[in-house]
Amino acid sequence: MGIALLLGQLDRRLRTREQAESVMDMRARVTIPKVRDLDRDQVVVTTGRHDPLSDSYRTVRNLVGFVHGPGDPAKGAPITLVVSPGPGDGKTSLAVNLAAAMAENGQRTILVNTDFRRPRLATTLGAEAIVPLPFMLEDLDEVDCKDLLHHTDHRNLLLMDLSTINGSAGELVRATVEQLPHLVQLADAIVIDSSPVGATAEVLELVPH
Repeated sequence: MGIALLLGQLDRRLRTREQAESVMDMRARVTIPKVRDLDRDQVVVTTGRHDPLSDSYRTVRNLVGFVHGPGDPAKGAPITLVVSPGPGDGKTSLAVNLAAAMAENGQRTILVNTDFRRPRLATTLGAEAIVPLPFMLEDLDEVDCKDLLHHTDHRNLLLMDLSTINGSAGELVRATVEQLPHLVQLADAIVIDSSPVGATAEVLELVPH
């Protein structure tokens, strides 16, 4: 019991809505229901499905849309960056279902992977999304960004994932960042899945966007 109490005192993770609201000093507008590990990293926002889990992601979509406000065609698509301190916090689940909810709403949405150490977006979206790209890292300056997009089984939802290109995680993130100005002109919304903030500094290259 003593060890359990000590571990509890040392645990710095936010476990409840109340803890999150206290630390962030703001109200949590929506809570994603807990699911079993077997049910994680799945696209649950699908046509005809309405339950507490899928509808919570739709609520996130509505809140993000409210925060972004009316779109400005001159600036292109708004970008939503999904971050968290560590692995296993649910970034991929949130990113893929937020993007699916935006696509369901009729927005042409591009889901972008920048977690090149643990890339899981493609497998979440289905086999068609993981066809290797026929390019080298040094070729990307000359490649039309449309050729870097994978079609998915979900209407209005495209994936950009450079993980099949040979290069370090840092190089692939920088190559992805360089494509963002082109991507915002192709989409109505962009959602980026990132690596854990506490493990890498690569997410800092995405924040300015």
